[in-house]
Amino acid sequence: MTTMTAPKAPKSLTERFVDWPATEMFVLGILIVGAKTVQASVLIMDVFAYGLMALAAFIAFLRAERVVQRLGYAFFPTCLFLLGIFLGQQFTNFNLNYNFFFETLVSIVVGSLIIVSEDRPFSKKSGAIVFGLGTILYIILTIAVGGLAWNGLPYFEFERYSDSGVRLYEVYSQGVTKLMAFGSIFSIYAIMKLSASKTDRLFFAFCLALFFSLSLFGGSRGEFIALIFVMAVMVASGYGGMSLIFGLVFVGLVLIVPSELLQDVVLLNRLEALADDQTFGGRQELFSLSIDLLQAESGCLMHGCGLFYFQDYWGFILGYYPHNYILEFTISYGIFATFFIYVIYISSVLKTFRHPEGRLISLILIFLFIISMKSSSPAIDHLFWVFFSYQLMVVLGALRNARIG
Repeated sequence: MTTMTAPKAPKSLTERFVDWPATEMFVLGILIVGAKTVQASVLIMDVFAYGLMALAAFIAFLRAERVVQRLGYAFFPTCLFLLGIFLGQQFTNFNLNYNFFFETLVSIVVGSLIIVSEDRPFSKKSGAIVFGLGTILYIILTIAVGGLAWNGLPYFEFERYSDSGVRLYEVYSQGVTKLMAFGSIFSIYAIMKLSASKTDRLFFAFCLALFFSLSLFGGSRGEFIALIFVMAVMVASGYGGMSLIFGLVFVGLVLIVPSELLQDVVLLNRLEALADDQTFGGRQELFSLSIDLLQAESGCLMHGCGLFYFQDYWGFILGYYPHNYILEFTISYGIFATFFIYVIYISSVLKTFRHPEGRLISLILIFLFIISMKSSSPAIDHLFWVFFSYQLMVVLGALRNARIG
């Protein structure tokens, strides 16, 4: 006698929302906030980005039971960030208050809750599709407001104003290049591992061609070089046949494009200037000053002196930070906390890299590590702290029943 199995009941709207790629939405929103071009794009991009982040937060709310079980992993990075602020208040003369850090703090809290609500972020085709379509929409909106135009080759128009209303002319954007680099990494991985049909592969191949090209025209040296390095890792690990193809295409284009057009490519000019200057855009001096500070202030080396102590010690404005996370973490938190942070970081990369469903997030962590050695600051870096929540889960065993870790 055969038994009949009842058909599965269709998923409710809530159950379908739960499966949406919340982390990818949140990360895309964070990247878009930092990738504004002309002044007319500010409101549009903010609405787009914060809308994505709000939707991601709602999805995490629907996973409340899982989030509650992992609150410790979500709040540890927040506590560490707050410790840096507290130490900075004790050891610096800057008149800093928590309002200064409010946006970063909220982003860390919300983002950490979102990422701990998932066992395997950055492992589904739906996440790659959301990231690809979202980035394409960003490009369309940027063109619509005049932030991306064509003059023989594509170019971005960057517009920013000082507090006094004076326009500041900028020729490159780390935020734009980083967004396009993320999109390129997503696309390569999706082509190799997530695409089940020819239509999927064609869509992600189009995304890769578009995002890789625009990462070049974003103009930021460090982010583009980090992207090339990650593509090389993908080739070496057998995941990046498309990386090799696009690398060869890039070299070919540089060789065949007329030299008068290449003279207008900001990234190539900046790389040439870097080769001539050999001071890493002034960062070498900041590195030396950081080491001098640690040699002179043993207390900072041992227990940390808080965020922005480097600027206060040397009499710099807040924007003159060490431009190297290891040095800045050591100054801010001390050598022992820095050692703990990077043991977790490196261990999580190694653990996720060994698993097919963790490969993409490990590549993103490698990309972020490279750029953290030459730019930005943990005092303003939302993504570092958000990803650190997930890294803690991977290394400390919260995902022992999952296929990653």
